[in-house]
Amino acid sequence: MPTENMSEEKFELMLVDQCEKEEADPKEDRRNLRGLTKKIAKKFMGYMEQAKELLKDDSKIEPILLKADQKIRMIPKLGSKLAYIPDMTLMIRSYMLGEYRDISFAKLTAIVAALLYFVSPLDVIPDFIPVAGIMDDALVASVVVGFCNADIKKYMDWLKNKND
Repeated sequence: MPTENMSEEKFELMLVDQCEKEEADPKEDRRNLRGLTKKIAKKFMGYMEQAKELLKDDSKIEPILLKADQKIRMIPKLGSKLAYIPDMTLMIRSYMLGEYRDISFAKLTAIVAALLYFVSPLDVIPDFIPVAGIMDDALVASVVVGFCNADIKKYMDWLKNKND
């Protein structure tokens, strides 16, 4: 289980672990994998810093949430890795409205950073590259969902009970 704080090295290790879980060919060149995960982790950490600033001003975060909502609708087959994106945008909106605060700032920042990575068309593998362009987004989302899974589930339970 990852600790609360996220460092570039920890995030890179989480990416590698996720890739190894999904890897069909165990003989894949590990240096290429490490190079890719290192680039993704570095980019993600930049988004973590940007996320901290965005969380200070809800007027700046709403456009990111809208972009995430729009992009998720454009992806024909959502898949389990990106299925949590709408839940994450809802959680952030609830947080920004002051309705839901039962999540640490570190985990909230990781979720916002994952959404920034997701909406960026020019991340490590640009979105205009068919299939592969969304794969790095899915990998980042998968790792962040793993990091924040209990919090996302707790939020969804809260949301369900709030609306009952």
